[in-house]
Amino acid sequence: MPSDCLSFTVDARLFCGTAKFFRISISMAEFYTIFPDSERQDSFPVPPAYYRPDEILHRPAEKEDFDTSSSYVADGTLPPEAVMRARKLEIKLARHHIISWKILRTAWNRAVLTKLNTVCAILVRMLTESEGRIMPEPGAICWAKRNLIVGPLGNDRLFDPGDSLDFESPIAMKGRRKAHVAAMVELGKLLQAFGENNIEPDEFSKKFMKMHRFCMKLRGEEICVFERDEWTLMAPPDLAWVKNPWVAGNWLTVNRPAPLWHRGSYSPAKAERYYSPNASDQEKRTKTAILKRRTHTRFIRQAGEDPRYAMWKFVT
Repeated sequence: MPSDCLSFTVDARLFCGTAKFFRISISMAEFYTIFPDSERQDSFPVPPAYYRPDEILHRPAEKEDFDTSSSYVADGTLPPEAVMRARKLEIKLARHHIISWKILRTAWNRAVLTKLNTVCAILVRMLTESEGRIMPEPGAICWAKRNLIVGPLGNDRLFDPGDSLDFESPIAMKGRRKAHVAAMVELGKLLQAFGENNIEPDEFSKKFMKMHRFCMKLRGEEICVFERDEWTLMAPPDLAWVKNPWVAGNWLTVNRPAPLWHRGSYSPAKAERYYSPNASDQEKRTKTAILKRRTHTRFIRQAGEDPRYAMWKFVT
């Protein structure tokens, strides 16, 4: 039977009333089609996580925290310690791709067009953690848990991968999660090369078959979780407190500048040295954008040659 065929065992009694069984082979080309960019759905919520009381910066509100029409008065005082410590503040979390949807979609579409149906079937099984015998919904591939790391929002973290590979991975990770993410990064490099036509389909298929099994050793539920010890809080959330002018003894928070989290290829200490001693958040974000581009280019070029950053080398 051709390798690019699915086979099903069908009870022949459905057709002729006998007790015999026979097999029907159906080309997988009938199942797999391309993914237009617009066809993606969200899939599942991220469980909430909260800052510890000692991770929040509390300060008295200042005049600059209010707009000109505000009736609040900044008197330089803070509420009692018990009031501040009782303030529960949620960490805004998001699902970050290891291999971006853009890379996945482009490689998938080229695999469909070049009739690499076995590659498609394996990608479906790997990413949806199912049998892979039917055309998957775009959201099932885009939001596959094996390909997601939960962390602070992209605007609240350094080096958000965006439409690229998660070039920070697997730095700051340990054990089996580190091995899995390293394998996914390598797979992403291969898929990216294939999607950009930088490797021939036959050669891509051979390399893909060699490495996909390394990406299937952990379930998605073990990857798509928020691991606090993999992240460092670079700039804490900032709460500016002011007395409520209408309710005696009541306190309000009027300002929440975004925090800044870090996980990745630069240690927190090294990232701190990159900024001036009293750098504003805006300066940090501007310089981070430059550092991100430079780091990403260097990582993609070197990761396959440096065993600290990658586990396998696939020259494309």
